Amino acid sequence: MRPPRVVVGTLALALLWGSVNASASEALSFDPGAYPLLSASEQPAPGHTFEHTLAHKLGTALQRKIVPAAGADANLVMGAEQGIPYFESTVSALSKVEGGPSTWQALQQQPVCLTSGSPYASLLMQRFGIVPRFYPSTAQALIGLKLGECKAVAQESRLLDDIAALPEWVRYNRRIEPVVGYRFVQAVEARDPALNATLGHLLSEWRTSGELDAHIQFWIDEVAFEAYVLSDTLDCH
Repeated sequence: MRPPRVVVGTLALALLWGSVNASASEALSFDPGAYPLLSASEQPAPGHTFEHTLAHKLGTALQRKIVPAAGADANLVMGAEQGIPYFESTVSALSKVEGGPSTWQALQQQPVCLTSGSPYASLLMQRFGIVPRFYPSTAQALIGLKLGECKAVAQESRLLDDIAALPEWVRYNRRIEPVVGYRFVQAVEARDPALNATLGHLLSEWRTSGELDAHIQFWIDEVAFEAYVLSDTLDCH
């Protein structure tokens, strides 16, 4: 069961640190970043992505409207290398049970399915000599394995843990262990130091209450469902 959403404490924090140099009515612009984390669809409905929905949760807590922006024009940058982490995971892979590779070393010069913009594609290329094959969404990268377009699919371990346990993946749930010494982190960074401190308090509270985990799990479930739909479509043909 997903933990209940905590609203009162979040709003209290927003009011407590409400002096982040902006009025409640002032818009807060954000850049979603280059890597679409846990993306269910190539062309999602407007605002229906991991980054957009998380940004809007933050905006609601801060009582500020969220508007998309890019680069230097954004007050908030998602998927930043530095800042306040909102997602952390090791990186691992799945392959076909029958005859699929079971180690990263076995993937040298072999195609591996990845989401476009993957921050760890270069790491896997340099360390293991994989040949990346990019897909516009996480769900499509998963299905690339079932289509036989790749020898393995590399994604965040937190996602693959759930995918491997699903009955529709029973023939494709051979695990390749997490990359040793590497941890994938996505963070949000605010241009304004006071706002950055506020975000740190909010995300810390959400991490404790389970609000952040519930958001992550929602998008894991979205990816799993979309992959199921795509797989079912393949089976029908």
